[in-house]
Amino acid sequence: SGQDTQCSGRDQIPGLKDQNEWKSNYELYTELLGAGVPTASLQDINLNRQALHIPYNDPFFEGVKGLQGAFKWNSGDDGTKDWYPQGVTVPHVLLGDSDLASNDYIAVSWYSKETPNKGVRISIVDPTTLKYRHVLLVVMYEDNSPPTGADSAPNYMEVPVHAGGIALVGDLLHVADTWNGIRTFNMSMMMEVQTSQDVLGLQKDGLYYAYQYRYIIPQVNTYLNVTGVDPRYSFVSASLDYESGDGLLTLGEYESPETDGRIFQYNLDITTGKLQVNKKGLVTTPSDCCYTPGEDRMQGAYYDYSSEELALSCSSQVGSIGALYVSEPNELNGPYKQDVWVYGCEDLTKGRACCGFPQDEVEGMYTLTEHLNNRTVFSVDPLFYFGRT
Repeated sequence: SGQDTQCSGRDQIPGLKDQNEWKSNYELYTELLGAGVPTASLQDINLNRQALHIPYNDPFFEGVKGLQGAFKWNSGDDGTKDWYPQGVTVPHVLLGDSDLASNDYIAVSWYSKETPNKGVRISIVDPTTLKYRHVLLVVMYEDNSPPTGADSAPNYMEVPVHAGGIALVGDLLHVADTWNGIRTFNMSMMMEVQTSQDVLGLQKDGLYYAYQYRYIIPQVNTYLNVTGVDPRYSFVSASLDYESGDGLLTLGEYESPETDGRIFQYNLDITTGKLQVNKKGLVTTPSDCCYTPGEDRMQGAYYDYSSEELALSCSSQVGSIGALYVSEPNELNGPYKQDVWVYGCEDLTKGRACCGFPQDEVEGMYTLTEHLNNRTVFSVDPLFYFGRT
């Protein structure tokens, strides 16, 4: 039962409008292929870095219940000040798609703090071997004064967002764009580019580069906030209910203790991975879709269909240590139960358990941590948090 732009909640929910750029972006992608840029697939990319298992008894996780598996990045990525990790997702399989094997990876977003700003990169992690690779997100455009001297040529630029949360549904990667809405990328449209120059896009030599990243993933659409409500889209996660066929994207606001951050929910089409829209192109919502949980410094949220509860990952709740909060069933405005979480916690998602956890089909709830030399990704058993009496 979708609403056009609003639902019950503290305020009118920000109305997201589908900018319907799917076709024009596909044409740009086809032009890039025609210009000699080869395609690449997730199955074939060379995972050239090695993450490290973290043992269960590591004091970093002291007090965290149900830990399943954890890793940290290699020392260069763990300690870099050029990039900061923010969002985590595992692929949510579309309704009717049984191809699980090709979807077995973890994706993590990082935002650039370099000059020039390189935008957003995504780490593709094999959860068994813990090998990984960074790929760069890009926005394609038609360049009417390309460096080659041609009249026009397809080109691309970096993605200037914080990428505080990501949600992968089928091939579509939804990325939170803090002040604007959601940017959507297509993992199956990955391309391979030249790596010998630290430059971006088409160069005078007629070749394409991406700051020495070998692979790029293009933006295919945007969902833009078109209302007067001034939201802050700090994070995003996807929830899919295969029994009912329903799906939700849950987004929310990171706010300081003085301001109540809100949670927003939008309808997700779990057969395509796209957001559901009405005839005007506005994204529809469930009848209840705007909540004020009353917890500050929200970094991630995940809605669990089976228990009808919402989990919140909030940083710096007990000194510098974060807390995980879980609502009562269908009581997303609170009160919330508090559990021990970790230092520097960020985004939340749920999928198959992390990092060689022995039972393959066991679910795990994931977060990641962002601080220098304390950058972890881990999953916990959701049964320790959801559905408690």
